[in-house]
Amino acid sequence: MPLRASRFTELALVALWVGSSPAPAAAQACCSGASAITPGRLALHEDLLVGATAKAADQLGSYTAGAAYAGASPGAYEVDLEQDVFASARFFDRAQLSLLLPVVETYRAVPALSDFGGGLGDLNLSGRYDFIDAGESLRWPGLAVLAGVTAPTGRPPEKASGALASDSTGIGTWQFTLGAAAEQTFGRWIVNVSVLATERLLRTVDGVHELLGPQFTFLGAAGYAFANEMALALVASYVVELAATIDGHRAPGTEHLLPSLTVSFSTPLGQSWRLQTSVGDTLWPPLGRNQPAGLTFGVTLVRVWT
Repeated sequence: MPLRASRFTELALVALWVGSSPAPAAAQACCSGASAITPGRLALHEDLLVGATAKAADQLGSYTAGAAYAGASPGAYEVDLEQDVFASARFFDRAQLSLLLPVVETYRAVPALSDFGGGLGDLNLSGRYDFIDAGESLRWPGLAVLAGVTAPTGRPPEKASGALASDSTGIGTWQFTLGAAAEQTFGRWIVNVSVLATERLLRTVDGVHELLGPQFTFLGAAGYAFANEMALALVASYVVELAATIDGHRAPGTEHLLPSLTVSFSTPLGQSWRLQTSVGDTLWPPLGRNQPAGLTFGVTLVRVWT
């Protein structure tokens, strides 16, 4: 299945906007900036949220091991669908936990053959602790530590039953993530930088011992909150996975690189709901390697409690 930032990243990349103006209207507009960057993050005044996301990715081509990009061959198609259900809850003033449950479907086709399958993906639990909130200090930006674990609840590739392995929904091993985030506000703007490191456990398939290489995710985001609480954000990420180890030996050529640029728009729906739409692009040759590339579209609906 396509490389992606870990499931944890989807909840960990968040920027918390703390308005510098004491006016209530300005503070509300600033809080909306976070929702355009990542919908699974609780703002300061929120205690609990639940949400659902529907995503569709059209893979238009792929990157080779040599970082060259090639468009899909005639008659070859891949469309990836995903529906995520997530929830976040606050503990104490500065800590929060999030749970994400994905359902994944894939359609693949080559000349004279097609396959569609899916199922439950890999379940993720993540946490965040903010030592300093954005805007709290004039000297320091907001600083947070991030941690998460992803369970292998999805179907690994070796257990796929379809002719093109379209019903594969997970990587087949536990994943552990640790990271840090820094964020700061500038009027109605918010800027966030996050770095995540993910390790996976050894897995054995048909007598072969495989250990996926460490994965590093670098993320940068900027969001702008309008006076009507709508918000626009630009999020850039780069996922770097080092070479895998097969039976104790490093396997050159198995490295993975995946660049991504996403534009998202968030709007409130009353006092307790918000809606986010997004468009993502992974077509950035020659920055990718050993991965499909294309366009992703997403819609997210969130219900919050304060």
